[in-house]
Amino acid sequence: MAETIVQPAARLDAGAVREFERQLAAASLLGNERVLVDLSMTSFVTSMALRSLLTAARRLAGQGGRLVVFVTSIENARLFTASGLDQVIPVHMTLADARAALAGR
Repeated sequence: MAETIVQPAARLDAGAVREFERQLAAASLLGNERVLVDLSMTSFVTSMALRSLLTAARRLAGQGGRLVVFVTSIENARLFTASGLDQVIPVHMTLADARAALAGR
């Protein structure tokens, strides 16, 4: 199973979301069935970026793949919890846990 890591801009604001969506789409279109989104360097995430993650996760799941998210800030982790996205997209506070989840362990 192919995998890739997507590490978006430091701020996933309205100006950066299109590029982020392009990165996510490219990862799944190139046959990468496992995508790890590394938000460890991302300090700001808009609702548009969360929607992009949900769309990508659903697309990958439909192809038999998976998407997991790695965060290091409590604020970013809370975004997933508050929105309920952590029920759909696995969110991990350590890279090792994210990689294990991506591998299905």
